[in-house]
Amino acid sequence: MKSILFLTALCTATNMLFAQNEKFLDPSTCPFQFGAPTTITKKGDSFNHPRISPDGTKVIVTKTYTGVYVIDLKNTTPVQTITTEHMAGFDAKWSKDGSEIRFKECAKQKNGKTTKELLKYNIMSKLVSNDNISYSKTDNTSKPREITVSLNIKRSMVEASDGTRTWDITKTPKVYYSYVISPDQSKVLIHENGKMYVYAMDGSGMLCCLGNGHGQSWSPDGRYLVYFLGVSDGNVIIDSDIYICSSDGSKRWKMTNTPDKIEMWPNWSPQGDMIIYDEDKSETIEFVRVIQK
Repeated sequence: MKSILFLTALCTATNMLFAQNEKFLDPSTCPFQFGAPTTITKKGDSFNHPRISPDGTKVIVTKTYTGVYVIDLKNTTPVQTITTEHMAGFDAKWSKDGSEIRFKECAKQKNGKTTKELLKYNIMSKLVSNDNISYSKTDNTSKPREITVSLNIKRSMVEASDGTRTWDITKTPKVYYSYVISPDQSKVLIHENGKMYVYAMDGSGMLCCLGNGHGQSWSPDGRYLVYFLGVSDGNVIIDSDIYICSSDGSKRWKMTNTPDKIEMWPNWSPQGDMIIYDEDKSETIEFVRVIQK
């Protein structure tokens, strides 16, 4: 069982009350049918936080944010090691076309200070290089630009950028964290004080509050989200299940109801046919097939 302090600080008793008091719809009304779990890693391998590639064939995993590893879903062994650096797995992600993995490593400067170095791993060449992402103002503006979302620490505001301009997503300074952009880039889910809020990407404001939850992932059509709700004893996560909700928060269903498991960090495949997650008790990665009714 992993002691993740920054997460357990958020998974408090209020989350337990939320899970107990929240009304979930009858499973028969859920628009999805879920298959039996399939385990793709060995027990005790300690992999977690899986993220599926855009083509649905590979998965990035980490070990409590230490290292970045790749699992091929067609041949789950051997696991490919990209880096073993501490915290490199935090926010590691696939490029939009799936050809690269982007991650950060700590780099010590001559003055003794430590900075974050943005790196990229090429799937074909298997080479790691600096990730100097640049946007050209002469790009064809008819092409949709990839939007990035980040926290302006000095202003305590969440901002969006398309490479040519930057604008505010949030309206007031607060402690925001963990941002997940919808597939069509029209919305972004932002965490604040353990709760999930959906904001309009154009900066027009908050659309709805989804309640407590963590580790969310959008369905490919942007109509639903999958997330987990963990309960902490103040040191470690002692219980966690996975949930599905509509993007406006009006409907909720339990995807798992397993007292003998601790399921966390779900990720919905871009094809919509799979949800992958880590099971903390056995320290394995599992997935379920998803069929839309």
